[in-house]
Amino acid sequence: MRKFIEKNKNLLIGIVFIVYLLALGYHLFLSDSLGKREISDIYRYNFTLFKEITRYIENINVIGARLVILNLAGNVFAFVPFGLLVGYFLRKNKFTFIKTALLGLAFTVLIEGIQLVTKVGICDIDDVVLNTAGVVIGAVAAKFIFRTKK
Repeated sequence: MRKFIEKNKNLLIGIVFIVYLLALGYHLFLSDSLGKREISDIYRYNFTLFKEITRYIENINVIGARLVILNLAGNVFAFVPFGLLVGYFLRKNKFTFIKTALLGLAFTVLIEGIQLVTKVGICDIDDVVLNTAGVVIGAVAAKFIFRTKK
């Protein structure tokens, strides 16, 4: 079994990455628990940096700590695996960390753009910041976990 895993490590990690992306896509666009199946009649967006983050923190007593943590920390930690897995696949390239962070930024901008166009969820610049922070955390972890021997 160990030889099989070692021989097929890239394939197995690739499958994990695909499953992660499918789960993330479901969570972002189709999850009933977060009201994602409801398509709005209007465009919902926020392009003011830190507006929603500040609103959540200022209203923590009204909306509750659970929702604040779910939104803010959830947006960060949902993208840590992206940084970790992309960092794994790019580990032998020059500027792995920067490339991973830029891919994560592009991916999260793409997601927010899809949310804006499809009117599912809310296109939010703060989500771009939080998601990219998660990618960066994952990329840092990948740098230490998947060190290449020189």
